[in-house]
Amino acid sequence: MNPRSEGTHAIRSMSETSSSTSSSSTNSVSFSLVKIREHSIVLGDHPDCSEGPPLSIGWEYNEKENLDIGSYESQRGKRRTRYELILSCKERRTILSKIVGLSAKEIVAAEIEVMKAKEQREKAAKLKLSEKASRVFGSAGKKAFNRR
Repeated sequence: MNPRSEGTHAIRSMSETSSSTSSSSTNSVSFSLVKIREHSIVLGDHPDCSEGPPLSIGWEYNEKENLDIGSYESQRGKRRTRYELILSCKERRTILSKIVGLSAKEIVAAEIEVMKAKEQREKAAKLKLSEKASRVFGSAGKKAFNRR
């Protein structure tokens, strides 16, 4: 892994410690502890990024805090909408250069790789569609030819 791809900027994640009980008539799950981790940001490779470089979370993380579920619920902010979570191409490039420390050349190279992957996906999807059409129309053509 490129040591420069790991940033000091972080993404927070959480996991919940749960316990479950089972009786003959009911099953239940309860959560008691929320563990909050802060993950590093790395240059991603996901081809569904519409423009610019994709971001991913790294494997490295720092344990931030452990809270009981009640404390967590009372402290957490309002859940952001899908659109509030979207970063523009410019914002992602800024994060990668200023925070993660990648050069413009490294970012552009990643964008080119993502575009290649996207093109390969599109070619594969078209090929799959054409093969399906060939099977459908090919078998229909054979049936019509055999009826003569």
